Amino acid sequence: FAFGAKLATYTRDMLFSAGRILAPAIGAMEAKDGGSARAIGPLLSASSRNLLLVATPLFAYWVLFGGAFLEAWLDDRAFRDGGALPLTILALGSIAPVATYPMLELHRGTNRMRSLALFCGIEGVANLVLSLMLVGPHGLAGVALGTAIPAFVIHGLVMPWWICRSLDLSFWHWLRGGCVVPLLAGTAIVVPGLLLVDLEATFSWPVLIGSGIALLLVYGALALLLMRVLRPADSDRLVYRDREGTAAPPRTG
Repeated sequence: FAFGAKLATYTRDMLFSAGRILAPAIGAMEAKDGGSARAIGPLLSASSRNLLLVATPLFAYWVLFGGAFLEAWLDDRAFRDGGALPLTILALGSIAPVATYPMLELHRGTNRMRSLALFCGIEGVANLVLSLMLVGPHGLAGVALGTAIPAFVIHGLVMPWWICRSLDLSFWHWLRGGCVVPLLAGTAIVVPGLLLVDLEATFSWPVLIGSGIALLLVYGALALLLMRVLRPADSDRLVYRDREGTAAPPRTG
């Protein structure tokens, strides 16, 4: 379980490291534009989209090949038997925290620490309670579910709703611009992959590496196609165009 959990955690933390630059950027926008949705909203949408475009194929790989990777990495099928299902659950459960990580950085960059502490506290308590409840009937997979479910509810629903409400930004605007394309492309990879890939098979390193490269190429092509068809950045450009076309109020004092 520990090794499978670490793979999901390392992947998530790597993406969080890339997103930490958002806190000072959002803080500067807060100081300059007063936290206007016209300034911060498009940044949240674009940042969520970019993080998910990188994260989704990595998590899709863990879902399809995580068990085989654990077996090849640790040279023992026992690690695969104990870690593959928790890795899959935690990989899927990490999608929502990655998607809303820009909103977490917004809390830090704009000093909304009270609501951030509340969200984190609720998630931590729910994580503990659910893990204790589910570990008995479901074992280590129950512990993973106890982590993934609160993460989805807090980061996938409560936090984006709260931030969008406080910025007067549509939740659906953020969801369409930030999440739809990466998640559709990822689903188009994972669902057929679950039907085509033997999840119990043992793969050599060349096969695992080649499969990862092939997955990235197919995912990239699907994401580019969906970007052209759905045009999620249109909403960002419309916000900026409205901002540029609106005269700034005269300064007083």
